[in-house]
Amino acid sequence: MKLLLEPKRLSRRVAKALGDPRNELWLSPVSAWAMALAPLHEAPLTHEVALATQAVQLPHRDPADRFLAATAKVYGLSLVTADENFARSKDFSVVMNR
Repeated sequence: MKLLLEPKRLSRRVAKALGDPRNELWLSPVSAWAMALAPLHEAPLTHEVALATQAVQLPHRDPADRFLAATAKVYGLSLVTADENFARSKDFSVVMNR
């Protein structure tokens, strides 16, 4: 999990394998447990967030991105990302990691 959060630590071979859509990515509960030790707050997936996905303006309909955007909007959070699909949003605060 830490490697995905720090992609510069990945070898080219591993980064290529992780980015290959033919490969399934699995997350162990142990990884989620390890992340729980970090000083993070949970942004729960609520009915309000789910409904807000319909109003989010993004250049595509990727459901995961729509949930991230709606979560930021509903909770008044800033979404930190390197994904240019979020860059021009006016629906929620975006901090671009460039």
